[in-house]
Amino acid sequence: MSSGFLKSQNAGWYRFALGDFECTLVSDGPIFDHNKVTDMFPNADPAEVLKLRRDNFLPEEHLIFPQNALVVNTGTKLVLIDTGMGSSDLGGPNCGLLLKNMRAAGIDPKDIDLVLLTHAHPDHCFGMVNDDGQKNFPNAGVSLTETEFNYWTDEAKLSQPGVPALIAGGARKNILPYADRLSFAVDEKEVVPGITAISTPGHTVGHCIYIVESQGQKLANIGDLCHDYIGELGHPDWKFLYDDDPDLAVKTRVRMFAEFAREETAILGYHFPWPGYGHIRAEKNGYVYVPALLSL
Repeated sequence: MSSGFLKSQNAGWYRFALGDFECTLVSDGPIFDHNKVTDMFPNADPAEVLKLRRDNFLPEEHLIFPQNALVVNTGTKLVLIDTGMGSSDLGGPNCGLLLKNMRAAGIDPKDIDLVLLTHAHPDHCFGMVNDDGQKNFPNAGVSLTETEFNYWTDEAKLSQPGVPALIAGGARKNILPYADRLSFAVDEKEVVPGITAISTPGHTVGHCIYIVESQGQKLANIGDLCHDYIGELGHPDWKFLYDDDPDLAVKTRVRMFAEFAREETAILGYHFPWPGYGHIRAEKNGYVYVPALLSL
């Protein structure tokens, strides 16, 4: 006997150990991008882009970007890296699930001690306050690079047309309420014991990644160093539409991909297929993403 379709998904979280730390991956839901796939890689042959999509059984019209946030319990601090899209409709109707999924994972947003931002784009910082401007993480400090903070909270950008004003307005709304508990991430310095910021400019002027390390085990939370695990990984020289400085972004990706592959560093791709946790392996002129074996 059949029953009606349920049309629902399980809670979007996954937990694993990293040395003495406990890590929980939490989904904010997928972003649907309205640009054509072939427009996302401006210096790539469109035919090659489409073939790559077909060969990997991926949609050929548009990109879909998962959002994989990371909560790290160091034993003394509860740290959240990036906060998703919040209630913004910029990413489509399936975003804004971070708080719901955190609670499903047994994590109370009030218990977060520190929010780390890789950068201040909407899908990374717009989940910091609710629609009334109240903090979603009321007991947390916030850290991002000083360059990123100064650039996106610059009031002068509010008078610029289009995207700069939109991002700056949202960044100010979401970050400035935490100004009394704001600190700046510094390249190659720990933000808390076991979590180190690494400067990776290009996608934005002050983009950084965070290296989580405990008992010799290491995980790189790469933010938007790479969006598309097929295109940018397989072809690190391909420019990406949303990178503010495409040439610098390519140089940064090439440098960091080589390091991750050489040192066999585990990575968390914020926009990689859920839950975005695995390694990269050098292959031909690029790299291949190797998902981690998940266990229950």
